[in-house]
Amino acid sequence: ETYEMLSRGDTAGVFQCESQGFTDLLLRLKPDRFTHLIDAVALYRPGPLQSGMVDDFIARRHAQKTIEYLLPELEEILRDTYGVIVYQEQVMQIAVALGGFSMGEADVLRKAMGKKDPVLMEKQKIRFLEGAKGKGISRRKAAAIFDLMAQFGEYGFNKSHSAAYALLAYQTAYLKTHYPVEFFCALMTSESGDTAKIIRYMTYCRERGIPVLPPDVNESRFAFHPSGQAIRFGLSAIKGVGEAAIEVIGNAKEEEPFATATDFLSRIDLRKVNKRAVESLVKAGALDSLEPDRGGLFERLPSLMEAAQEAARRRGSGQYALFAGSIVTPSAREPEKTSSPPTWSRRERLAHEREALGFYITGHPLDEYPGEIELFANAVSSRVSSMGSGTEVRIGGIISSLRQKTTKQGRKMAYLQLEDLEGVLEVIVFPEVFQQSQDALSCEGPVFLVGRVESEDKTVKVIATEIFRMESVRERLARSVHFQIYTDRMTPADILDLRKMLERNAGEKRGFLHLVREGEYEAVLALPESHGVAPSLTLARELRVRFGYDVLRLH
Repeated sequence: ETYEMLSRGDTAGVFQCESQGFTDLLLRLKPDRFTHLIDAVALYRPGPLQSGMVDDFIARRHAQKTIEYLLPELEEILRDTYGVIVYQEQVMQIAVALGGFSMGEADVLRKAMGKKDPVLMEKQKIRFLEGAKGKGISRRKAAAIFDLMAQFGEYGFNKSHSAAYALLAYQTAYLKTHYPVEFFCALMTSESGDTAKIIRYMTYCRERGIPVLPPDVNESRFAFHPSGQAIRFGLSAIKGVGEAAIEVIGNAKEEEPFATATDFLSRIDLRKVNKRAVESLVKAGALDSLEPDRGGLFERLPSLMEAAQEAARRRGSGQYALFAGSIVTPSAREPEKTSSPPTWSRRERLAHEREALGFYITGHPLDEYPGEIELFANAVSSRVSSMGSGTEVRIGGIISSLRQKTTKQGRKMAYLQLEDLEGVLEVIVFPEVFQQSQDALSCEGPVFLVGRVESEDKTVKVIATEIFRMESVRERLARSVHFQIYTDRMTPADILDLRKMLERNAGEKRGFLHLVREGEYEAVLALPESHGVAPSLTLARELRVRFGYDVLRLH
């Protein structure tokens, strides 16, 4: 099951395997044993990837290319790597077996290959040819083998290092496969300082049926922890709630769970759980189980806290002893019922949630625009790094931070972070686009961004070319509607069905038919202006279901 998961490219959270490049390698390699993971770690480096060595290895692994050995003695050394020299240890073994080297001499050869010193390599080649001659190997074959060693030796990796990395990769993959809830609790706790990763892992869990629950004063511990088959946020994730406050809340609930917000406030030490901490608990949803109306509770907090503090003062002075034997009044233990509607809108609720936690848990502003994202976006934040430099990217999100800067010419530009359901993306907005995008840059709701990827070293950014409000994406981007039709798959009945679909979705956008016969031609026919089209997610899905592929394109 573990290898099946990796072979599907399901690498989120797996040590060493999360990058898009490594994921693609596993998708092609289809590992089914531990040695394949060791090989993958060794192969995933610039040298093997750029030299074609990885393609050769994968072709041999899947029997798409014949495995040949120049000499029978090489089979024992190279069998596990399909005849490809992958490791430095293999170079040393070949030098010992064929060239008569000692292990010390073979290590000198390994170092020479790593340094790419031509003078030293020539000396080593002469030594190898002489040793091979003594073993009855022809000079021609010995020279070919040495050249092969030199070629692959430039990229050879230390197998012991690769095995150590692969072991950690397998262990994390095994835990993820068999104990996903516990694994992601531990993973998100270890990555709690990285907002982008937490967002990505939360999305991953939900897509696979693992609920991620907000913090709760009755249920939460300090960090992420399993709650049945769900993951519960820890109280430490809430800004403004420190370790001392969490300890006070934990000690107070040991007697019995909190029943109401009033009960909660009456049983905690408000000197250690101060007003700011309580407000953050409400914003984060940690009191939802006691009072689901966050807005209403937030408005009543001053009076509730004042009453709780007054009760604490009386309790400290012993005044309650004159009137009652119980400090907590009956009303504090009874569920609080409010008949008024929630005083925070959904957008306000999510905004406060993000303010308290740094991200959204119970929803996301993009949830209101699934059609726009599916029709117009071509990427999510976590995949942009795998897109080539210069590639156009179209993506929706929330501007989570924005920093303005004035250029030497006195014009304003901006650096912003765009947050979507998968993580956070760094974006540069140069002066001209900055000036044109003021409406979108100043709004609090979702925006849509068009730009190009810029990769430098290990840093990936997007240079914005357009930014506008999400609600205007159809108007801004859907200038024309294109239908890709593979003529060899179409029957007269299919053509009739397509015509009916277009008539049912009549609109104002100009339509074009792309008649394609793969490898031969593509003819583009403009539909009459009187037969405009209204693009929609429903139409796109209807076409996909009817014809079996994505017919609709928006330009």
